[in-house]
Amino acid sequence: MFPILWFLVIAAIITAVVLYNRRRVAEAPRRAGEARLAERYAAGEIDETEYRERRDVLREKPGPAKGA
Repeated sequence: MFPILWFLVIAAIITAVVLYNRRRVAEAPRRAGEARLAERYAAGEIDETEYRERRDVLREKPGPAKGA
């Protein structure tokens, strides 16, 4: 019984690490987009309203396509 417990603990740790890495990799493009947007705002290329609108679009959760 004891080896089964260790197996379950190790499997849970591996599963948690894999899920964490998948989420982090999936969020990387969004963070890069937000960083570029912040750079454009800081450089004065876009105003605050446009910055906030575009940032909100980047932060939206992906879902079903609109109009479908």
